[in-house]
Amino acid sequence: MAQWIMLPADLVQIIAEFLTEDIREYIRFRAVCKPWRAVTVDLRTMPSLPPQLPWLMLSSDEAFTNTRSFYRLSDRSILNFHLPELAGKRIVGSADGWLLSVGAPSTISLFNPLTRAQIQLPPLRMIPQLLQSLVEEADAENVDIEEAQEDQGEEAVRRYFMDSDHAKDLLISKAIIIHSDNMNDCVIVMMLSCLGKLVFARPGDIEWTTPDQRFYCTDILWHQGQLYAVGMGGAVGVCELNPNFEITKITDRIDSSCWCYLVEFGGDLLVVFRYPQLESDTYLRRQYTTTGFEVFKLDRSSEEARPVELKSLGDHILFLGKNSSFALSTKDFPGWKGNCIYFTASYFNIIYRFADDYIIEYRQKGQDFGVFDLDDGKVKPFPWPCHADSSQFVWPPPMWFQPNPLD
Repeated sequence: MAQWIMLPADLVQIIAEFLTEDIREYIRFRAVCKPWRAVTVDLRTMPSLPPQLPWLMLSSDEAFTNTRSFYRLSDRSILNFHLPELAGKRIVGSADGWLLSVGAPSTISLFNPLTRAQIQLPPLRMIPQLLQSLVEEADAENVDIEEAQEDQGEEAVRRYFMDSDHAKDLLISKAIIIHSDNMNDCVIVMMLSCLGKLVFARPGDIEWTTPDQRFYCTDILWHQGQLYAVGMGGAVGVCELNPNFEITKITDRIDSSCWCYLVEFGGDLLVVFRYPQLESDTYLRRQYTTTGFEVFKLDRSSEEARPVELKSLGDHILFLGKNSSFALSTKDFPGWKGNCIYFTASYFNIIYRFADDYIIEYRQKGQDFGVFDLDDGKVKPFPWPCHADSSQFVWPPPMWFQPNPLD
């Protein structure tokens, strides 16, 4: 070991510069010894980092493990992290290198697995009128919530909806972080798709700000100083982050049968349509298989916004998921094919039935992975390593993670 410590400082710096393309390896390299750490730059002080291919956070049973696994696309390897801070918590979102977790009782926090930094947020129960909204959704499913309240008490029903997997799996569809240089000044926006609500809060807030207005979103994105939301079929709205939280629709639907994503693309805003096909297997399990995509650029050059179809992404790749969607250029990643869409999609259906003294759930979960090539219009298998579990019925669904060592 002593011989390695004696490596010339300039040689150590050359090796370290090469390793900045893989954040985890760079961190490991600096941790070898004090002399290497002394002559290399702390990632948190770098003005910018080289572009990073995303990782995919894999499914795990959070109740029985302190280990979270990530699939690294750059070399198709699986990285295991010992993260006792996430024990018993369900990861429901990922943004800018942070994981959004929900624990019991209804606690919400941000966690950076590289730096181990944590930020506490207001709990679920501090979303105004949340229980009322959940009850309305239950009524829409023909659930006799009043009878359930009489049998079990309102507090029991509240605990069920707030603390059960219902909140973890279905309630929070996505979270984004709007921040300056200091994460303590950030704004977290959560998308509660099943309720048609957007809510936001800052670290230190007592409760979440929520509007009276409903807008059933499939995706949200902070783009050039504005918060955009898109619903099923491609209707796009602009949201104001104020106590009224008004949403102004700027485009109409294009297709009512598809799931839509928002992606920042070289300064432009893309609206991407995913077309699912419903299938059933021999066990009568329902599966939604992606058959194709269409990509539109939102043209706001005139007073009225309009979507313009893009036939090619050029040398770019899109990574799409319910938790995070973004674009990367293959110029930064030699050997990767452009004009492709890597996607991970999940679906979740739930039906409630209330018995005399308990609640019965009927759940249908699944996921869909693949690579859509815009050159030939075909969906191709996702590049899993041979030892990874690519079953469509693994839950919770894997999600994109962009490693970021900055707090």
